[in-house]
Amino acid sequence: MRKTLDVAVQPAGEVAGTVLVRKTDKNGKVVESPAAGVPIELLDANGKRVAMIRTIYDGTFVASNVPFGRIAIGPSSDYVAKRGVSVLTPSDERTVTLSKDMIWAEDILIFFTHD
Repeated sequence: MRKTLDVAVQPAGEVAGTVLVRKTDKNGKVVESPAAGVPIELLDANGKRVAMIRTIYDGTFVASNVPFGRIAIGPSSDYVAKRGVSVLTPSDERTVTLSKDMIWAEDILIFFTHD
């Protein structure tokens, strides 16, 4: 006897990027370095968190199983508030739209500085 199981499948994609800290050294030169351990939030068009991940040692992150739709990406609001961080990358450059035609968004660069 064969049994069937109906399973609802939610289409999803992946988002990848890098977080860098931008500083000015004592000679006035702008220096960028990877930001490890930064909590990254992915928010849907309604502002609901759909994923939370952390950057690894080289500042990179990959979020899997991200639902289709418009997704805003950035350091978590708690991290920004507690660390006195200013995000330098404009929000439109940190927003992607995942769909059946675009299931992978990469090369998202997020720059921030400590106030």
